[in-house]
Amino acid sequence: MLHWAHHNRAGCPDGRLYADLRGVGDTGELALTEALREFLPAFGVPLDRVPESANGSDALFRSLAADRRLLVVLDNARDSEQVRPLLPSGRHCVTVVTSRHRLPGLIVTDTARPVAVDVFGPQDATMLLAAVLGTERVVAEPAAARRLAELCDGLPLALRVVAARLTPDPTRPWRRWSPSCPTRRAG
Repeated sequence: MLHWAHHNRAGCPDGRLYADLRGVGDTGELALTEALREFLPAFGVPLDRVPESANGSDALFRSLAADRRLLVVLDNARDSEQVRPLLPSGRHCVTVVTSRHRLPGLIVTDTARPVAVDVFGPQDATMLLAAVLGTERVVAEPAAARRLAELCDGLPLALRVVAARLTPDPTRPWRRWSPSCPTRRAG
């Protein structure tokens, strides 16, 4: 979905907003006030003028977004309640929400449309590896990069885990590394 958002940003000429909600992981969730403190300056609101309360910040965000054509990406959401206050009120706004969980509350009350995301093909998988590990490494060992993509069945999370395991030693050739991909599907 993030790939789609990046390639379709032209349809939202008034701006793009992104927040990693950290709904899954050990870093702790992004608080609503933190997200809004990142969003509101994009509308020209000085940080010292951002309301202290979550309700005040949310109301200001919704009023500023109301008549704009925005793309809002809310990544790594825990649940519908975490997302709902960050949904812009404008009818011309597009919001992309990513989550490891189904978010039925958004479908029922916020007219969201779920989009099934397929696995990456070889080109997109190697692009992800290049983004994490660096283009130079992927270009230096293209066959190994394709093999990693195959071993991980094109699953983005599995590719990121494998890339994270390769990151500490950038000089280690991939062909000598026989990964046990963390989420192999049974054949």
